[in-house]
Amino acid sequence: MSVLDRFQLTDRVAIVTGGNRGLGKEMAKALAEAGAQVAIVSRKVEEAQAVAAAIQSETGNTCRGYGCDMTMPEQVDPMAQQ
Repeated sequence: MSVLDRFQLTDRVAIVTGGNRGLGKEMAKALAEAGAQVAIVSRKVEEAQAVAAAIQSETGNTCRGYGCDMTMPEQVDPMAQQ
């Protein structure tokens, strides 16, 4: 039995803040590989969307990028609704 058999996230949604580079990017990719629909959240929406498109292309799972400054509560709720 592989690790992915034990860590199956099909039909789950994962939100990864700071997912457009470094460890966040790798975590977003791993979550998508495990079957999750991934939302990458960053203050730099264009970068988040580009990384999300690349992960979706690589894994075949839904991955989208969103712009949001998580330190500003007025931005968090609208992002979560998307």
